[in-house]
Amino acid sequence: MDPTPDCATCGACCREAFDSVPVVDTDERTLARQRDLVVHHDDGWRDLQRTAAPSGCGSRCAALIGDGELAPYRCTIYDDRPAACSELEVGSENCHLARRRVGLST
Repeated sequence: MDPTPDCATCGACCREAFDSVPVVDTDERTLARQRDLVVHHDDGWRDLQRTAAPSGCGSRCAALIGDGELAPYRCTIYDDRPAACSELEVGSENCHLARRRVGLST
């Protein structure tokens, strides 16, 4: 397996690797403090807003800033992020899956 990545230069999990970040009832801080970023769908599903990726391919979390080169990737709602984000550990299987999906690992 690849070495543990540096989130500031990677950002794969917040970029095009995944299509949605679910926001569930237990994500109280996200729901209370980040209302503008939570999208409520007709079927009851909630997730974080996405924005077009600078690469022109796919989308990325609207709370992500930076490009990993000139400016490090950073989450603007880090303290209020949903469990789906906080539970994804650096260097975990899902972390490396995200890296593979954006072409940073094999």
